[in-house]
Amino acid sequence: MKALLKSTWILLFAVTLMMMGNGLQGPLLGVRAVTEGFNSTVTGFIMSGYFAGLLFGSYIAPKLVRQVGHIRVFAAFASIASTCILTQAAFIEPVTWIFMRFLTGMCMSGLYVVVESWFNDKADNNTRGTLLAIYSTLQLTGVALGQLLLNLASPSGYDLFLLTSVLISLSLVPVALANISAPRVEQTESVGWGDLYKISPFGVIGLFLLGMVQSVLFGMSAVFASLIGLSVVAVSLFASMPFIGGILLLFPLGSLSDKLDRRKIVIVTSVGSAIFALAGFVVFENNFYTLFLVTTIYGGLSYPMYSLLIAHANDNARPEQMLSVCSGLVMIFGLGATIGPLVVGFTMDWYGYGSFFMFLAIIHTCIAIFGIYRTTKRASVEERLDYVPLPMRATPIAAKTLAKDMARQSRKLGPRRFRRRRKRKRSA
Repeated sequence: MKALLKSTWILLFAVTLMMMGNGLQGPLLGVRAVTEGFNSTVTGFIMSGYFAGLLFGSYIAPKLVRQVGHIRVFAAFASIASTCILTQAAFIEPVTWIFMRFLTGMCMSGLYVVVESWFNDKADNNTRGTLLAIYSTLQLTGVALGQLLLNLASPSGYDLFLLTSVLISLSLVPVALANISAPRVEQTESVGWGDLYKISPFGVIGLFLLGMVQSVLFGMSAVFASLIGLSVVAVSLFASMPFIGGILLLFPLGSLSDKLDRRKIVIVTSVGSAIFALAGFVVFENNFYTLFLVTTIYGGLSYPMYSLLIAHANDNARPEQMLSVCSGLVMIFGLGATIGPLVVGFTMDWYGYGSFFMFLAIIHTCIAIFGIYRTTKRASVEERLDYVPLPMRATPIAAKTLAKDMARQSRKLGPRRFRRRRKRKRSA
């Protein structure tokens, strides 16, 4: 593992810089949109543009990497992303911002493809899960740190836009200078959504709904905090607290899911997320300190659900299906993420700012209800694969990295599953 970290630390450093820049520009644009008088519906379109770009980039980035190579794609996409945030500073106009956010999402997806395919190539069966866990933790940490950078200058000026551009541009330097051979990117397989639903109904529906709430938390938190009158310092704290909570509970909940039915863990965390979202609705106008605590716990319960649902789906898949399952679920999550900010932007305009938390509570309740329903239709998997945290907003390349590790585990469990089934048939 030490040798692997020695050969990939430069990429992990680049990821941290990249996520700091990405984490800063989300709340920066949200606060600036409120300052410029954009209504919540328009801002929802702006934030959804980013997730639509992520989804689109997941399709085109692997093709570009195969054609021109990792470093060239990373350099091109980092340069475009750096230019997009500067363009938004120069042209403060909704249509321009929507298009720039779409391009930013597309570029970030391409950057993820490059880094994740490198990790996939460098890791082996014994280190892949650990490296992916480090990568996931650094993603959350980078975003949280980036949002705290909102305090360094006024969002109404140009300084923070320049800082975002600098951070994204600097992430290019380690990759450009890294003495690492670029791997070959293989074509990711695809699976029909009907077959995917048969393999894991709860995984498909759960991740679609989860994409809606987590994109709202990432894209609209700063907008909500600005609209209710929080200071810039408070906005940055409010936006970063859920990520800090996610870092704290990512591994404990994952370890627990290796011992119990993952569906029950997801159901409990969904119910808990709904309860704390409702608590946020109750306290957001009166007690800001309690609001920060509530959002931290909410994020701690909500963010690990992404990896839990993907792990649950793969518990029910055959080894040869796992790559297709992971890639398909990433796309399902992306579709939900594109819809979430649009809905919340509209509801905040029409039903008040409290609908931000009500939306989160309703969607998490739906996840829990569907999970309870599924437990009555299918028995728990007896032999579960080891939990590995998968970074949110990941690409099919990261899904492939996880799928390799899970397929290896599944093959090891194969004979034991067979013996258990024979024993049950004899006893029956």
